[in-house]
Amino acid sequence: MLSREFGSDFFYTNQFPLSHDALYLQDYIKHDYCLHYSGRTALYAVLEHGIKNLGWKNVYIPEYFCHEVINYQKQLPINIIMYKDGPYVENFNVDAFDELDQTENVIFIVNYFGVQIPKKLSLKNAHVIEDHTHSLTSDWVKTSDAHFCIASLRKSMPIPTGGIYWSPKGLALPEKNTGNKDFISASFFMKLSGMFLKSDYMKGENVEKSDFRKLYLDSESMFGDLHTQGELPEFGEKLIHSIPLSKINRIKRENYKILQAKLSKKFNLLNVLTDTTETPLGFILVMNNKEERDDFKSYLIEKSIYPAVLWPNQVEKDAIDFSEKFIFLHCDFRYSEEDIEYLSTILNSYYSN
Repeated sequence: MLSREFGSDFFYTNQFPLSHDALYLQDYIKHDYCLHYSGRTALYAVLEHGIKNLGWKNVYIPEYFCHEVINYQKQLPINIIMYKDGPYVENFNVDAFDELDQTENVIFIVNYFGVQIPKKLSLKNAHVIEDHTHSLTSDWVKTSDAHFCIASLRKSMPIPTGGIYWSPKGLALPEKNTGNKDFISASFFMKLSGMFLKSDYMKGENVEKSDFRKLYLDSESMFGDLHTQGELPEFGEKLIHSIPLSKINRIKRENYKILQAKLSKKFNLLNVLTDTTETPLGFILVMNNKEERDDFKSYLIEKSIYPAVLWPNQVEKDAIDFSEKFIFLHCDFRYSEEDIEYLSTILNSYYSN
């Protein structure tokens, strides 16, 4: 990397030649699946299917979640009810769902940041949807017995957009919907164009940051439009199926372990990685309060390190408190061991200033 920046959106890369010993998305999802425009459209498709065919009237969603995704689902004729769950909940109370065990209910469960213990419900009538956005290759995915699973793919794969749904129980999937092809293609290829420009920018070519940022933002402004309710362009599917998840996961795990080993004990790391088979979404630090988090975030941005906050605009007290204290740092395949060493030096210097 000639331009040393960390975080923010993926740029386009063709550094993944086909490999016979690599594992791809189709090797991890052992069920029929459908690729969709995004994670939110995949969830919408499953909920719409359940409303029409399974009698769903209420969906229970954890209080700590992306509210842009929740608002998108509000366009469906279903009641959205929040329940207590988030990365700050130490013990997931499976017994609390027994009273919701009616056919009209569907429970939406999230594997936060990709390393949580599976949250398995023993329900006879209600349905369960699991969100595996934060780790598509976890042991939880392999052993899931949920009625449906969904995921956003662009959080961990270098693609413009993409989502997926499948049924571990082998239930009938939602009918395929091509959606508004022109609208979907416009958004997809606009974002892809931005990714190409960012790739040149990272190589030190004559590209301004504003050139690709506008394309990213213009594309993402279309994500909440119902015209995106459909499948990906054919090129998007081919791109997704060409990315070796086993390779990018291995690099992320190695980077995570290096950063974890180098991190000052003054930091509070949310997930201490001990199981080398699991792949966390990223590196999450929980600061003492919002003021310290904001100061730390400003410090990082000054060093061209762009952290994320997942997710802003929370409603419940515990969710607000957590979202205002933590910092998410990328440590994925874009970064070499040297890059991670540099990142650790910058992080540790914060408390020595």
